[in-house]
Amino acid sequence: MGLFGKRKTILGQDKDYSGPLSQPVVQGVTEKFKSRYEDSDSKIAGFELNGGERMTKGGQQVWDEFKDWAQDNGMDAEYNNNDDLNTMKNRLTNRVRNRNKNS
Repeated sequence: MGLFGKRKTILGQDKDYSGPLSQPVVQGVTEKFKSRYEDSDSKIAGFELNGGERMTKGGQQVWDEFKDWAQDNGMDAEYNNNDDLNTMKNRLTNRVRNRNKNS
């Protein structure tokens, strides 16, 4: 089976927070991710948490432990803060604009 022979899913959670993501918020997200993974028949490739200015110290600790768990199970876990999301949005917008101008 080739590279595209098996479909995998990335589970994501967007948090519309202007401040930092607290430990209880991150804990709730990671618990949902783990629960969905357990129900998925291992068809999950990774997890993505988006939003907030950053994580609090407690939130970062919970996320780091979750990342370790994900890696131990052959998956990836990524966190993107609001600045990261804006950078990605701007890059994608510029790519589309440049592609449209060159067509």
